[in-house]
Amino acid sequence: MASILYIEMDIDVDHLPAIGALPVDVLLLPMTDVSAAWTLSDLAAITRISLRVNQDILLEISHIPGPKELEALRKVGVNGLVLDVAKVKTAELAKL
Repeated sequence: MASILYIEMDIDVDHLPAIGALPVDVLLLPMTDVSAAWTLSDLAAITRISLRVNQDILLEISHIPGPKELEALRKVGVNGLVLDVAKVKTAELAKL
């Protein structure tokens, strides 16, 4: 069983080394406010966290990213996506 820690995107970077030392397997980051294309600012916010911790990163999202966005998310350290499947069309899920 994995342990998951939900942290806000605006967490102080000084706290990240301490979080990296916790017995937590995964960090869950909220990005549900991103409703269109991912911006450089969005990706930089994720990178700011992913580079400072050892845990896998999951993103809580409200829409399914396109192929180029998925590639960019992988490159900045995202290991998985969390979304409400009741709000997403099956055809969109199949594209992942």
